[in-house]
Amino acid sequence: MDVLLAALRELPQSPEPLLQRLVELGNRGEESRALVTLHLASGTHVRGLLLARGDDTRYGAAWILQEDTGQRSSDDLVYVPIAAVESVTVHGVAALIEHLGAAKPPPSRLELQRLAKEASGTLASSLGRVIAFEPDAPADEPSARAMAALLKRFAGVLRDVASEALGKEALAAVDRVVLHAAEALRVAREGDALVVSAPLSSGAGGLPSGSELKSAVDDAL
Repeated sequence: MDVLLAALRELPQSPEPLLQRLVELGNRGEESRALVTLHLASGTHVRGLLLARGDDTRYGAAWILQEDTGQRSSDDLVYVPIAAVESVTVHGVAALIEHLGAAKPPPSRLELQRLAKEASGTLASSLGRVIAFEPDAPADEPSARAMAALLKRFAGVLRDVASEALGKEALAAVDRVVLHAAEALRVAREGDALVVSAPLSSGAGGLPSGSELKSAVDDAL
């Protein structure tokens, strides 16, 4: 579910601008090309790797796909009129989100601090007071991206915890959330801090899920 929410934030929500965005992403390299199924007004559908948008002034614009036959080496191209597309299925959203993230510069120390303040504000609206988020600033790009994603995800988890009376009571003794890299997930109480250790080196795709984080928080509190 976290991956789907990320897709909603990163991708346009209508077929034509969505496909245009995916074409632009695919222009960065073959590994970034999107596998899609185009659902047509005729009731049929076309599945393939989205390659380009062809703008023919005489016959109308079309999406150009490498037909998916189960083999990436297929050399069959399909031209689908843009006006014929009613909806789109995007396959492998998780990988696409990774490619979209890689196209952006990694978050700087200042950006992580901004995200930390944002996470505090998100939680304060549910908790009624501020808990400070204190993230490490990883040196490598995948870990920095993962830390940014962890900040947002963990703030959401604590907001869910705070929505329950017992969870809100347990968080009353927590003033800080400290986040840093580790080989495995661990959440522990240390004085007034909730210390979160999580694997970051594989990027945002290697982070624990929201349910895994919540289970670790419940155990720590």
